[in-house]
Amino acid sequence: MNLATMTSMIRTNIDDANGTRYTDEVMRDFINQALDDVYNRLLSEGSYPARYTVDVTILSDTQEIALTFLFAQAVTVKYKDSGTFNYRDQFLDIVEEEKCVRSGLGTVYITSRLSGIDTRTNYLGWPIKASSNIDLTLTYAPQIHYAPGLLSYDPDSLENTRELGIIDSKFHGVLVARATVLSLGVDEQNVQFHNAIYEQRFADMQNGIEQNNPRDQGVVDVYN
Repeated sequence: MNLATMTSMIRTNIDDANGTRYTDEVMRDFINQALDDVYNRLLSEGSYPARYTVDVTILSDTQEIALTFLFAQAVTVKYKDSGTFNYRDQFLDIVEEEKCVRSGLGTVYITSRLSGIDTRTNYLGWPIKASSNIDLTLTYAPQIHYAPGLLSYDPDSLENTRELGIIDSKFHGVLVARATVLSLGVDEQNVQFHNAIYEQRFADMQNGIEQNNPRDQGVVDVYN
């Protein structure tokens, strides 16, 4: 579902078919905020609509590595090429940084620190300096690049494809429902009706995600 279709559906929901209540720019901001709300709610409840994996290496005689990509949550960390190890041996627990040393070699920490003015860098760390290179595979939930006015009405916009694509298109009705609630405000009589629709669609989406991507243990939130 593209941005224009979403906007049209929301306008129908709020009786603004002629666009006299909100400009397209304001509608876009409602959809932006809806995407942000829905995605971060999914992460906070342990559901991951999109997962990426990357191999990283903690080098010998070092204790951590800066991660050069942005992500919202680390889902799992495991030894690379760990074969048929059972779950307990294959996957490492992700703990808070200050707990890592006390937790032993079966753990890693992921932290986010300021690396410049308004710039943060994520780090993956080991409890002690590695005696040899440690190859790990990190599975993570990507971070959306939310900013006011990011989404565009250009039908060929790559930003739209990337950002909206984090939520499967078959679940874009959830974004429409959430943006409808945001556009109505708290004092309007039918906001409860549309919020109930949003909650039902969100639950249906979450069930669909869970069927394909079961929850994992050891999640650290580094969303900034």
